[in-house]
Parts: sequence; structure tokens; C-alpha cells
Amino acid sequence: MFANILEKLKKNNIEYLQLRFVDNSGILRTKVILKNKFEQALKKGTNFSKAIMNFTAQDKYLDTASYNAAAGDFWAIPDLDSLKFDGYEKDTAIVYCNLFNADNTPFINCHRSLLKNMIKKTEENWQGKIMAAFEPEFIILDPQKKEPLCKNQLFSISNIKYFKKIFDEIIVSARKMNIPLIQISSESSLSQFELNIGKQTLLKACDDWVTLKNMLKNIAADNNYLISFLPKPFNNIAGNGLHLHLSINNEDQNLLLTKDKSNHYLQKKTRSFIAGLLKHGKALTALGAASVNSYKRFQPNSWAPTHLNWGIDNRNTFIRVTEPRDNRHLEIRFADASSNPYLFTAALLAAGLLGVNNELSLMPASTDNSQNNDYQTLPSHLGEAIDNLKKDQDLQKLLRKELITEYVKVKEKEWKSYLAEVNSWDTQFIDIY
Repeated sequence: MFANILEKLKKNNIEYLQLRFVDNSGILRTKVILKNKFEQALKKGTNFSKAIMNFTAQDKYLDTASYNAAAGDFWAIPDLDSLKFDGYEKDTAIVYCNLFNADNTPFINCHRSLLKNMIKKTEENWQGKIMAAFEPEFIILDPQKKEPLCKNQLFSISNIKYFKKIFDEIIVSARKMNIPLIQISSESSLSQFELNIGKQTLLKACDDWVTLKNMLKNIAADNNYLISFLPKPFNNIAGNGLHLHLSINNEDQNLLLTKDKSNHYLQKKTRSFIAGLLKHGKALTALGAASVNSYKRFQPNSWAPTHLNWGIDNRNTFIRVTEPRDNRHLEIRFADASSNPYLFTAALLAAGLLGVNNELSLMPASTDNSQNNDYQTLPSHLGEAIDNLKKDQDLQKLLRKELITEYVKVKEKEWKSYLAEVNSWDTQFIDIY
């Protein structure tokens, strides 16, 4: 197997091999291996200091770090099934890694292996295959001024044509990597667009989303643009979400559904799964809406959720159940691109399983704009979401308490750094007080 891979790397003139994983802050971490060490890296991986798991997205080291300079290393071991030739950087291949201690035991902070474990548990419970599709939203900016380049009209073709060169490069590069892009649409905010990725197995969907996000930023930079997935980049315009479509199938059978038209054709198990997502929703926001900025997106009348609710084809809800014509499935609408997709989706499966195992009953569907007192509100800021995650012992147990503890430390550092930061909102009061 290694000989075949090495031969393909040579045949495709690959000079650089990127070994990748996503850390507690949601940042893609990578080491670039040169071709004289390809075989060793593919077989044995490469080492990283455990301390990397105690850095924030701003690369600030934690005061409460569990892993110091003497904590040693973990090893990033390539999952060879994820190996791809980069469709944009022609001399580069990438591979996603599972993380292990030096003694070959699993490293507790490996979010990818956690997801694989939760996929196994969920698929055994349902006797089916989990399929997923991400829909990332982003804005295209002037890289110097950090400002949008044009006004947008929802579903307009004009601005897609304006940026046609970079979209052409995105489409061609994704196709070369077998990332199933199926749609590009203009969104309502300034210079805002959405990409739709086709349905895949959940692990592959996460790998391809991380690949695509990094590739889009590179393509934009090379064309003198900046692409940002920041959840709420500007006041008074809609933010950027990362919608996730989930289904569970057994061959051609949609296991979420029943032929009984009562309860919106949803199986009892499906209703309990959704109820689990809602019961643990406040904790889930700390994982899916993982930045300080995320909570500025949750505004009334913004097509982003504000409450823990669900609805049939209701795009203001926390969980949207799509219409039957769209092969009815679940759309998770609260997450954004600041999240670690492996940890976020593992948590979704864990919360859903808790709902199924406890046979939770599902509240009535929301049929309005979902901004009323019938439903609990989402956390108002990252600190509140973290507190809810810390209190949710059942969810922590399924996700490994030690892993969540390390994640919480990083996010608490980011939150406290924000609270201590003097910004433009503060300085407007210089002449007032």
C-alpha cells in the first residue's frame, strides 16, 4: 500500500506533504513534510508538542495550561483514506491525521477519532449510514481595507460574474480533489456568497470542508482578495453561517422518516434525536458557535436562530426539518466556521443519541419567526455557552470529560481576553465620561 502511494506521489510530482489536524481553538495545524521523508511520515506520522492544544486562536498560551514545555509530544498518524493531491497547489498533497501518544495509545484531544467513535455508535444504533453536507457562507473583501467590494442582491448572478475568475479556480480545484461542489449562490449581505457541498459520509464531509476552507483563502489571496468566514463581520448586515445537513440512510431508505403522515412523517426515534439536540442545545452552541464573534450573528429577523426550537422548513430555527420534496432531513443552522467540525459534529451525534436513549419527547414545531417566549433563548455570549457546556455532564461523558475540559480552557481564555480588550465601542465614550 505504501509503495503504491509513494509511486503516485512521485508520478504527480509532489514535493510537499501536509499532515493536518484541527486543534481545540478550531485552527488547522499542519507540518509540511519534504519528499525525502514521505515514506517515514506516511508510516509513522510526525510529532507535535502537546502544548499546541493549549493555544487560543490568537496563538496565546494558556495560563492554566495542562501541557507545558515538558509535557512531551503526540504523534499525528495519517489516515491514508483521506490522502488527496491538492487541486490548487500542484506540488502538494494533504492528509488528515489521527492523534496518538508516544506509546501508541490514543491522544485524548484527538477530535477526529472522537468523531469516528460517535459515528460508529450512532450508525450501530440506527443500523444505517450517516450522510452530511456543509453549506459555508463567506464574504469577499479588499485585503487592505478589509471592506466588501460590492453590493449583493440575493440569488443575483451579477456578482458571481464579477468574481468569476476565483470561482472558476475554486470549481476546478475542488473537482480535481473530488470535493463535490454542487452550487454557488449570491447571498444578501455585501460581497457574500454560499457554497453547497454535496452529501458525503460525515467524516469525509468534515475533511473536505476543512480542505475547502483553506483552499478558498489561498485562491482569494493569490487573486488579491480576502475571503472571510467570520460569523458577524459587520454591523447591520447578515452574518456567515455554516449550515449542516444530516441524514441517516440504509441503502435508499431514509431512516428518519415513516409513512405515517402524523408527526410530520418523522420516526419516533427521529423526534427523540431532535429533542436531544434541543435539550443539550445551549452546550452545543459552545462547540458549533465557537468564537466570541459568533453570538453577534444570533439577531432577530436575520435568518439565524435565536431560540432552541425546530420547525418544518423554517429557516429561523435552531434545527430545520426540510420539506419532503427535499428528501426530508435535518439542517443544523446555528453553527459557523469558527467551530472545529470534528468536535462539533461529534457533539451533535452525542446529544442526539442521548435523546434517543432517553426517549425524549419533542416539543411542537415552530410555525412563526421563532422569536417568542415559547422556547428557551440561545446563550447570549460565548461565556454563557461555555458555562452551559461545563454543566452538561451527560454530554461531557459521551464526549470524554478530559477532552471537553481542555477545550473549555481554550475558549475561556478567548472569552476573558475579549472582556479585557478595549475596543472601538469603549473608545466612543472618551468624550462622554
